Amino acid sequence: MKRVLITILLGIGILSAQEIKIKGEVIEKREVFSEEYNTEIVELSIKTEDGKIVIASLCPKWFLSFDIQKGEKIELLGRFREQEQFRFMVREIIKNEFRYQIRDRNYNPLWIRTPVRMRNCFYNPQTEVCVKGKIKEICIVSPYSLLVEANIALENGEIVRLRLAPSWYLRERIKVGDEIEVRGSQIRLDGEKMIMVREMQNLRTREIITLRDMQGFPLWSGYRKGEGGVGRETGRKRRGRW
Repeated sequence: MKRVLITILLGIGILSAQEIKIKGEVIEKREVFSEEYNTEIVELSIKTEDGKIVIASLCPKWFLSFDIQKGEKIELLGRFREQEQFRFMVREIIKNEFRYQIRDRNYNPLWIRTPVRMRNCFYNPQTEVCVKGKIKEICIVSPYSLLVEANIALENGEIVRLRLAPSWYLRERIKVGDEIEVRGSQIRLDGEKMIMVREMQNLRTREIITLRDMQGFPLWSGYRKGEGGVGRETGRKRRGRW
């Protein structure tokens, strides 16, 4: 069967309503200049599990915190553009149980608005809550700092978003499936309820990790990557609830 390579230029289009995941193998990687963003955007040609060729639009190369190789298996979350059935706009890249977000839920590019988005997030000690749940997903939401967020499922089935710390500060102390108990400030970001975590305990390892002080100031500020480890109370074990 003759294979036809379809090239579609970047442009403004209408996204279909349905958000889906696609899995497949990277058969080509390239950078294409986008007049919309006035920069080069990474594009992938993906051969899906059912043999279709999909063109996936990602983000600028500098915004990715990892490399994507030809021949690599990859999973992407996004939407197809209407009238362009092979054109896939990527919102999240799923790799090694981590979700790397490159667009928000409205498909606005995070590489343009991430610095402002992060600055407008403030810790409020008066809204502190304590919750316990099982980690369903771990996400990297800012390649600038490798900032980690996680979705946890509470005992009542509710899914709660957590804002944690840079991945180099956490040092893989948590993973998908772990049950954790967290204390932090309940805030709203882009209309979504979120907990900015000050302290958490991994109930699998019994390890306690302090991420912020009582006023919410990040303890990783002043740390150098690879030095200082995680929070001051990491490794200490407690009995009972906080």
